[in-house]
Amino acid sequence: MRKILIIILLYLSCDCYSQSQRKVNIRAIYDTNSVEFHTVFNIWENYLTELNNCNKNQNFYMTDFDSILKPFWQQSEIDSYRFPDLYYSFCSGNGSVFYPLYEEKFIGIQKRDSCTFDLQTMFVPKSTDLSNQIPSLIITVPVKKNGNSYKLCNAFTNNRSTLKSYTLSNIKYYYAVGYSFNYEQAKKLDERIKLFKQDFDISYNGQITYLTGDNLTQITKWFGIDFYEYDFLSIGSSIEGRTIPNNNMVLSGGGGENYFHEIIHMILKQYKSNRGEYPYFEEGIACYYGEHIGHLYSFHVRRLKEYLNQNKWIDLSRSLEGYYMNNEKTKNYNHEQKENIFYRYRDDNTNYIYIVHAVLCEIAFRQGGVKKVKEILLSKTDNEKEFYEIIQKGLGIQQKDMNTFIRNYINQNF
Repeated sequence: MRKILIIILLYLSCDCYSQSQRKVNIRAIYDTNSVEFHTVFNIWENYLTELNNCNKNQNFYMTDFDSILKPFWQQSEIDSYRFPDLYYSFCSGNGSVFYPLYEEKFIGIQKRDSCTFDLQTMFVPKSTDLSNQIPSLIITVPVKKNGNSYKLCNAFTNNRSTLKSYTLSNIKYYYAVGYSFNYEQAKKLDERIKLFKQDFDISYNGQITYLTGDNLTQITKWFGIDFYEYDFLSIGSSIEGRTIPNNNMVLSGGGGENYFHEIIHMILKQYKSNRGEYPYFEEGIACYYGEHIGHLYSFHVRRLKEYLNQNKWIDLSRSLEGYYMNNEKTKNYNHEQKENIFYRYRDDNTNYIYIVHAVLCEIAFRQGGVKKVKEILLSKTDNEKEFYEIIQKGLGIQQKDMNTFIRNYINQNF
């Protein structure tokens, strides 16, 4: 999610652009004097240098592909994707492993045939304190030779031809041969999209590319992503969903053909220019109308009820997002003490921040239907403080009463 990206960017941004050149490590055993090595290596590294410059000029995160980057990519990739670099699109769209800001450890190049090379490289955070130099991302990027020209490609372009597909009015599915595809669930999702757009009066007509597999690891392989650290951070859930907004893609790892949560994010992206940066109410909408980690809102709101009843000290009037803990394991809401570490309200099965906001979505719907939900969604809200003010104005719940109000609401209704 973008929130993780923002944290990483703030942590790294001062160091990232303090040097004019990127830091790349190449293994000493390589014959770097080889003309072919230099040609293939340089097109990738020159591209990343320009990509870094574009990120800097566009406040780090690009939603539109800069024209200065297009000459590095094969024309068919530019024609096929709104944002041709699917590696960047996948990682930055999910708010993590933002590789332009990372240190690169180049693995190598393998010639596959007379005109195809596979380039493999690894990225690690620049700070050893951040993750102890554990790889964040390993990718394999095809490079095509056409005459004297070398161009970058996406692994997904090649792998897509090995996948099966199924097209409906709002979605085009891709899935592996041998995968047990559920056509009825696919049709249900297509209908859910239609009804959601009608209810929210959305004119979005773009067809969504929906990749479904047994798990996210399988799907990332189709993208040429050999290792993605955020795919291995939760042992409690076998379902992971992702959106790639700038390429109109949804990934459902273990969530099947009817994973509406991520679709909602894709549909609501058209409102981005009319909103602030606060992300959680949209997450609440996606959980209330869709799912969260494979379960409906009703499942998770009951878990939230249990979680809050077991943790009486939690004060939602002071934060809807989480709490701080110092070295003595004392929980508090004091953000001014730098030694405190911020912990979010969540576990491996439920992100309670999302469900708290889903409860607020339900309250808004009960008070004023979809119109009220949209009113709050489209508020110019950039942070939690401003969101408290919007809830007071829109739902009549004052910040000082938020904790009691939400606890009473879910205890009485669930």
